[in-house]
Amino acid sequence: MDLLTRLERVLEGMVEGVFSRTFRAQLQPIEIAKRLVREVENHRTVGVSGTYVPNLYTVSLEPETLAGFTPISGRLLEELEQYLREFCLERAYQLVGPITVRLTALETLKANEMRIEATSDPLAIPSAAPSSARLRTMSSGETTRTPIPRGQDPTTLEILAGEGSGRRVPLVDGLTLGRGPANSLVLHEPNISRHHAEIIHQEEGWMLRDLGSTNGTYVNGHRITALTLQVGDEIALGSMLLRVL
Repeated sequence: MDLLTRLERVLEGMVEGVFSRTFRAQLQPIEIAKRLVREVENHRTVGVSGTYVPNLYTVSLEPETLAGFTPISGRLLEELEQYLREFCLERAYQLVGPITVRLTALETLKANEMRIEATSDPLAIPSAAPSSARLRTMSSGETTRTPIPRGQDPTTLEILAGEGSGRRVPLVDGLTLGRGPANSLVLHEPNISRHHAEIIHQEEGWMLRDLGSTNGTYVNGHRITALTLQVGDEIALGSMLLRVL
């Protein structure tokens, strides 16, 4: 069974019974799913190491049409996000952050019309956070984590996306990342600041610190100011993506 057929059966089950009569005369949820996939395909960007697609999709609906989805909106968004994640995985599309689908009202639309805006937003938060998430954002904006288990200290950065994809860089105290030529790891990307971030070694482990960059430093889709790194973390700087090994 393909992804769309499976999703269609799930959505049909969501709106049957008490909601079936309501949805017969309105925009069907599966039509939103089909349009979302079309937007994914229309916004593909081919890069050095793969094909990139947006991760944030805002679906605008006429207010009364949107109100018709209210009873199932939470479950609907979860199913749409899961469908897009599987669709992108199946086609090996790369994302800068977690896939998020949002529903909003737009009064200029007619009944059953929709408008979808696709953007790349590393800060997008899924409707249901993964149970394995380890991040906790403090009031200061700093994110803290569980200490690194002994024997699993990071040793290397691997470039996953962007210039130099596949390259591995050993972690050293005072490693700096940025566009400027004086950095330990020079990243030639216009959305990266000249002095973007640094990695220093402290008692608790390897600490990644943002150096006041214009576009921010992200770990696992969350913007950080300082964070103790763990094996498997993914660092996003502009369109560059690095993994901690």
